[in-house]
Amino acid sequence: MVEGVRLQTGAAPSNSMFASLRQTGASMNRTQELQHLTDDVQGLMGKVANDQSPQVEQLRARVDHTIQSTKTALENANNAALDTLKNAASAADDYVRDNPWVAVGVIAGVAASLGFLVGYMAAPQRTLKKSLMGMIR
Repeated sequence: MVEGVRLQTGAAPSNSMFASLRQTGASMNRTQELQHLTDDVQGLMGKVANDQSPQVEQLRARVDHTIQSTKTALENANNAALDTLKNAASAADDYVRDNPWVAVGVIAGVAASLGFLVGYMAAPQRTLKKSLMGMIR
């Protein structure tokens, strides 16, 4: 079972929950991109570390502050995404525990659909009329 905060709901997981999961995946990609960007900026700052002019010092301080705030924002975004994922998993777990036969029905429907699709794809290609006639017989 998923540890952490539980989403207390008696209803099925909503579409908004799934939308937030898609957004979570997108934010994880942005998080990785921002992490690479901050690493690159820190590398560049290390290369100009020998320059002691006041303008470079001021720029270095601003960049360091921006990097630190970006890292904090990344951690907060990762924590929020993890919490959302835990809440979604918890809600799904609760729903399945409260309505096990619905879950069994959904799984059976998905399995039957996939079985039909695989059988159709594996069968030799025939015309639609012959395929339908063969199913009726």
